[in-house]
Amino acid sequence: MRVDLRGSAAPGVSALAAGVGVAVTVGVLEFARVTLSDGLGPNEIQRGLLLVCAVYAAIGLVAGSICWAGRRIALAPAAAFAALVVIASAGAESRPILRLAGVALGYVALRIGAVVLDRFAALPRARLASSAALLAIAGVCALAAQALPAYGPRWALGAAVAAAGGAVLVWTPRVRGSALLLAVTALALVWQGSQHVQRLAPSVKPAPNAPSVLLVTIDTLRADRVGAYGYDAARTPNLDALAKQGVLFRNAYAHSRFTGPSHASILTGLLPSTTGFVVNHQPLDAKYATVAERFQEAGFLTAAFPSSYTTTTRSTGLPARFQAVDDDLREHSRFPEATFRCVAVRPLERLIKGASTWPSYRPAADTTSRAIRFLEANARAPMFAWVHYFDPHLPYKPPAELRDPSADLADGDWYQLSAGQKRAIVQDPKRVQGMRELYDAEIAYVDRELGRLVEAARSTAPAGGLLIVVTSDHGEPMGDHGHFWVRDLYDATLHVPLIVAPASLAHAAPRVVEEDVRLVDLAPTLLALAGAPALSGIDGRSLAPLVAGESEAEPREVIAVSEPEPDEFAGRAAAIRRAGWKLIRMAADLDAPGRWSDAREDLFDVATDPAETANLAATRADVVAELAPRLPKGWSAPAAATITPEERERLRELGYLQ
Repeated sequence: MRVDLRGSAAPGVSALAAGVGVAVTVGVLEFARVTLSDGLGPNEIQRGLLLVCAVYAAIGLVAGSICWAGRRIALAPAAAFAALVVIASAGAESRPILRLAGVALGYVALRIGAVVLDRFAALPRARLASSAALLAIAGVCALAAQALPAYGPRWALGAAVAAAGGAVLVWTPRVRGSALLLAVTALALVWQGSQHVQRLAPSVKPAPNAPSVLLVTIDTLRADRVGAYGYDAARTPNLDALAKQGVLFRNAYAHSRFTGPSHASILTGLLPSTTGFVVNHQPLDAKYATVAERFQEAGFLTAAFPSSYTTTTRSTGLPARFQAVDDDLREHSRFPEATFRCVAVRPLERLIKGASTWPSYRPAADTTSRAIRFLEANARAPMFAWVHYFDPHLPYKPPAELRDPSADLADGDWYQLSAGQKRAIVQDPKRVQGMRELYDAEIAYVDRELGRLVEAARSTAPAGGLLIVVTSDHGEPMGDHGHFWVRDLYDATLHVPLIVAPASLAHAAPRVVEEDVRLVDLAPTLLALAGAPALSGIDGRSLAPLVAGESEAEPREVIAVSEPEPDEFAGRAAAIRRAGWKLIRMAADLDAPGRWSDAREDLFDVATDPAETANLAATRADVVAELAPRLPKGWSAPAAATITPEERERLRELGYLQ
């Protein structure tokens, strides 16, 4: 080594300063990358930068100290960089062979760094300065590319490539090792910047005056607990305002009692019996397209903000169909979640945040803030954003200011209670009413956050305006048919709110639609109203004519199915709603796939008996004979999913497994 600082007046200080300087510089660049891509606020940046600087400085300090102790002062910068390489490549790996590979890669980085440092001594200062300047420009341009709006120019990436190439050309003569290292570093910066742009930039431009589309799904929201649907005690001013501004569908119905399959129907326009996606934790088959792909083909930016484990990529695969996804449910109260994407901080996440890093859901306020941050970072770009709120689902833990101070939050932990404790609640009318009030408070909480979201979405919408659709995946029985917080195929579960507020009143005047509609109708409706390509071969039918005030001659047939979860001792069930009648057929045992010889049948005249109180199956055999053949039979049983202990715990917390 020709470069050696042992003659320095303070070699220890030189080694420590060099190690810390290199490590902190890398850390700041990494944090700048995640900050630009996530659009963090000033307070989040301050907290995140503090943690990053502290962690990276500690790594540099250790590397510098080792070099000082080994009397290899000149190796301190390379040692710090090599330590970061080891952490990045092996820090999160549990397999020994990969950890060894990471250490080997760190050693290679150390040797390459030593060669580069050795070349510094012989390199003319002018060439070194010009190369460093060009490399800095390349890095800045690559980082700037990540901050560009999705529809902005791509000049930053071009400038980054040009600057990196110039740096390599200036430094190339007779210093091949350093030129190679520089080229790899520059290309890494450019690649990281390009990933964000390629992921968000559309392949085509959207149509002139294309609107943005905001789809909001509120988990477990019964239609009859919303003010616009006639509930006098409702605290839903924002939902009610949207209903007055747009089209309220009085009779909208879900196709499943489960969150994952229901959302799959919303996003694909296909019935659960068609896709075979009938239980939670069963990813949608890749052969089925979603509205996200169609919107992207039309030049829209697509983004997903799910709020429960049963809607995440891990569980359903649905968010992965979107270009931008935020399904990290963790509450990063001390440090922004983007901080933990820095390589040296990532291994410390569990230590900093504790063992339970993946809760089963996140609160509405957190989801709203993340969605708003994305909307503001991509203002005026036509987009399709799906925002999912989970809070009306058990457990009920609404904010203190929205609930009765005397409310018993222990009752809201329904899934954690024993059978005896649950029985004590349902046998006490006051406690049942207390649970219902907690449920209403959760709805009020989501409605408040919906107001924030809609305000931000409207303020950032493009010239084409904003189309808003609000619905739910299913309802919640609270004593209906003797069922307490156990979902079924009665309307307490299947009847959901549906509000469509078009981007322009030219498309529709405010009205109430009484016809039966289905969640599978939403996918073609969203695409039709936004002018995006249609999905082919689907079960749904666009609601655009009804939104425009037209009438339909052909009534819509509502199909719903129920498949037992792995730990659930129940049989299959299917329901059909058609021309004022509803038939529910339930298998009596688990071993009756596709056959119903011992099934129970419930038939209701829902036109005159909307509460489904009088079973007419025995007296109206003619109606049963007409509807029964239209029920789905023998749909494909779900493939046995491999559920990890953590995933099982998440599903158990949400009441889906025992």
